[in-house]
Amino acid sequence: MTKSISDKIYSLNVLMIILVVGLHTIGEHPQYRFFRGIVDIAVPVFFVISSYLYFQNFEFSWQCYYKKLYSRFRLLYIPFVLYNALFIPYFYLKVSVIGIENNREVSFYWLDMLTSIFFGIPTVLNGPLWYVQALLLFVILAPILGFLIRQSKYMVLIIIALGTIMAQYYSYFTILHWIPCLALGCHCAFYEEDVIKMIQKIKSISHIKILYGIFIVSYILLCCYVIDDKTYESFIYYCYRIFSPLWIILLYGLFDNLLPTYFVKIVSPYSFFIYCTHTFFIYTVQHFISLYFPQMNIYVYAIVSFIIAFLLVLLSGILISRINPLWILLSGFRAKK
Repeated sequence: MTKSISDKIYSLNVLMIILVVGLHTIGEHPQYRFFRGIVDIAVPVFFVISSYLYFQNFEFSWQCYYKKLYSRFRLLYIPFVLYNALFIPYFYLKVSVIGIENNREVSFYWLDMLTSIFFGIPTVLNGPLWYVQALLLFVILAPILGFLIRQSKYMVLIIIALGTIMAQYYSYFTILHWIPCLALGCHCAFYEEDVIKMIQKIKSISHIKILYGIFIVSYILLCCYVIDDKTYESFIYYCYRIFSPLWIILLYGLFDNLLPTYFVKIVSPYSFFIYCTHTFFIYTVQHFISLYFPQMNIYVYAIVSFIIAFLLVLLSGILISRINPLWILLSGFRAKK
């Protein structure tokens, strides 16, 4: 992985974090359907990035496998436990003090609470952490995927096709639902030079940026509107989401500096914290806005909720990062001592 690709991943990661916050801000309200189609690409892209990073410098040896397990234990499992535990005081504050309804019906029987904190069973307390739970399972099974894709650079097409079919029988919250994205990330890691060459060929096409823009707008409009009534559950919508990382990769190949460099530098160290805690802030902010400004225009409401929640969670991350030992754990040892 070159420095240029590394910088693009940092930028892409920040962009997807912004989209995730937007996703949980607008929810599934029908009037936001077009915007939902845009922000809904974040999770597939995250899975591609995670798979790509996992298979960097990967070797088919027990030593490498143990090393990957240990690093992901630090990066993912320790924060998984901590952020689930943080949900408990947040939950009591949310329900008992602020008065927000417990829509998720989380069980707080002590045994369920313990298994939920440590394993996400029977439910992941902190909702967004289902993604971290899925990645932990992926880390255990990843060499199987890597072995298959390493056999041929065309194997990814077969796995994506089979994975797309399999996904219809597995929950959104299981790793098997995201096999196509994981396969794409693995392929990009193993055949990085081929991917770069392909992007360079596409980049040399005349007026490619204009053509790309027309394609993306048409693609989003088609997939967001020309589908059945069950928008988010339909097979067409699944295909739209699962293949969106392809045009995101191309987007970052054709264009540089999609986000200001200084903004990426500010937000990037806190992106994982933002992902793990943003719903705490979103639901609280939305509750108070609805309480004091019930007649606010629905689009203004979404924009204001997003801006306030994003700034609050970013500010919280900056403040907590001053407590170095705690921040090292919450960041999954990503932070420098």
